[in-house]
Amino acid sequence: MQTRTVQLDFKGRALPFTFPDGGNMMEHLREIMSGRTYPIAMLPAGYRIETIVDAGANVGASALWFLNAAPEARVVCFEPTALNHRCLAANLAGFPRAEAHHCGLFSRERTAELFLGKSQCMQNSLVASVEVGGACETIALRRASSEFDRLGLKRISILKIDTEGCEVPILEDLGDRLTTVDQIYVEYHSEEDRRAIDALLADRFSLAFSCAQLVHRGVALYLANDLVAAVPEVAAMRLPRPLQ
Repeated sequence: MQTRTVQLDFKGRALPFTFPDGGNMMEHLREIMSGRTYPIAMLPAGYRIETIVDAGANVGASALWFLNAAPEARVVCFEPTALNHRCLAANLAGFPRAEAHHCGLFSRERTAELFLGKSQCMQNSLVASVEVGGACETIALRRASSEFDRLGLKRISILKIDTEGCEVPILEDLGDRLTTVDQIYVEYHSEEDRRAIDALLADRFSLAFSCAQLVHRGVALYLANDLVAAVPEVAAMRLPRPLQ
């Protein structure tokens, strides 16, 4: 697939951004870079975004969007496909604290055949579906918990997971490590996964944003309960149930 390079406005400077030019990629990139896909949450005064983990970073649009809010943050990206990773590395080259790891995350170490998207590179998936074609690429998957330990990811400001159906295995494998995460942006690809994600995060997180484009597709933002409690404006919006 041919690549295309456009100029993005990043805090007043032109930033070259390269991506595989297929399907409706430009539309997706605009949605991400405008903040509509991953809106920034209302956070406590003085809160600093210090570490961002992007699992399923694709070509780096979401990483750049988060960097726009926190340009000094450490950003750790995981992307398993070769062309996407090359674009990701190029797009983040101007950010010395950004890391582009050429692998995907999962609940165990393995190699796998990844189905490539039928029309564009955001559809790549381990699962055969109407959105992928017949072409495949062999990729490396690493156990999420082991990678977090290896990279010293102990306190995480933002964890974003968009892994085309692998979200639940990754969250399950991270387990207690999620207690050190402040914000989780997660895309889901089935109604069953949406319910499972909500159950996995219910004890420590509150839903701050949710958008379902249609059944089986959506994105949600969860905030750690201690962050929610630290914003008086948010706490004031909570209504108790009326007495019966």
